[in-house]
Amino acid sequence: FGQTGREGELQGLQSLVAKLQANTASLAAAERDARSVQPPVCEPEVVAGPRSVRELRFGGFERLLAVDVEPLKGEVDPPRILISVPTSEMPLAVRDPFEASDCCRLANHLLTLLANQAEHLPQSALARFSLIARLMTQLLPMPLPVHHPHKAARCFWMQEMKQETKADLMRHLYLIARHFAAVCFTLRASRETDGARVVVSAAIAAVM
Repeated sequence: FGQTGREGELQGLQSLVAKLQANTASLAAAERDARSVQPPVCEPEVVAGPRSVRELRFGGFERLLAVDVEPLKGEVDPPRILISVPTSEMPLAVRDPFEASDCCRLANHLLTLLANQAEHLPQSALARFSLIARLMTQLLPMPLPVHHPHKAARCFWMQEMKQETKADLMRHLYLIARHFAAVCFTLRASRETDGARVVVSAAIAAVM
């Protein structure tokens, strides 16, 4: 009788605990309103899957769904890398056409960096305009007139140059001219910018 009585008491306690849990769940569901952050409790059969129901007896496990949530994050926007534009690397003067070619190559590289990062760099158009204006009016010397009596001896561009230096110089001057034409249509017209446009365009044409 003792063993049978204990089993009966244990079953009674288990049924009482089950009723209390059911009442608690029903009260929680009744008190839940729109301001609650707790999701509704899922049935054990929904979340169990291949697992047994006993694994869900721990607190909080009944709210987990066996669903892959990785696709919910969407596409990742990678951080944009900003490449610095070292305009201070521009030389203060050029001594021969070879250095002039290197200077034009560096200027074209800096202009490309400024143009490609225009949405991240403030005043990118003004920086490109100023860089080209300084290159053509202060760094590269202007050629002497064709009929100048001392053109062969004093003209900077009459020095001996290899064909590769000439081709490299012409190519980068052409690209610089394209950068200048693009940036001229970006800036607002004023007396200063109009004057710089005329002078720089004439300087590019004279050197080329």
